[in-house]
Amino acid sequence: MAVSSGLSEHSSIYRYQREGRHAVRQEIRGFFREAAEVWQNAARLAPCEAWQDFALKRASAYRCKCR
Repeated sequence: MAVSSGLSEHSSIYRYQREGRHAVRQEIRGFFREAAEVWQNAARLAPCEAWQDFALKRASAYRCKCR
């Protein structure tokens, strides 16, 4: 049982990191609305509350920036 929960934890971290990389690429390109959407998705995938809070703050910042 411990092995499968470890794999699940690693896969959730990987998915969160992949979304975060994609969001940062959107930010660099200046696509702030898209970056906000991707950060929102990353928050949904976040494996812990601190990471979720970080992603939600980034999403909020970029939603404000694109107005």
